[in-house]
Amino acid sequence: MSVIIRLQNLPWSANAADIRTYFSGLSIPEGGVHIVGGEQGDAFIAFSTDEDARQAMLLDGGKLKEIKIKLFLSSRTEMLKIIEQARQQAIKLQSLIANPQPSQPITQSNQAVTPNDETKELTQEEGYRVKEKDDDVNNRRR
Repeated sequence: MSVIIRLQNLPWSANAADIRTYFSGLSIPEGGVHIVGGEQGDAFIAFSTDEDARQAMLLDGGKLKEIKIKLFLSSRTEMLKIIEQARQQAIKLQSLIANPQPSQPITQSNQAVTPNDETKELTQEEGYRVKEKDDDVNNRRR
């Protein structure tokens, strides 16, 4: 039975070989590195023995590809749960990419609402200026 450690803050450019190099000298079985990625930069590493896992935990806070990583004791249950959540999120994202929702077109209006909720026509002469009716001009002069 292997001991699972959760690694967080894994650099995007890192791969399983980089993780194995970081934990060099410790026994990680074939297929024992599971990179999840995501917002937390998660990876799960299965170590062959309790002693290897204990030695691995001493490397908490070290740098992998110049990025400081965090290590936590984990479990197979947590690992499978996080992997499944990432898989579901990826499926959802792929669905959105494959079937994009039509966006609402941005319509341009030539009207503006004044502070007293009156609508006025706008023109594009020398930038947008308010086109006023003669009544509006006369009312201001009073």
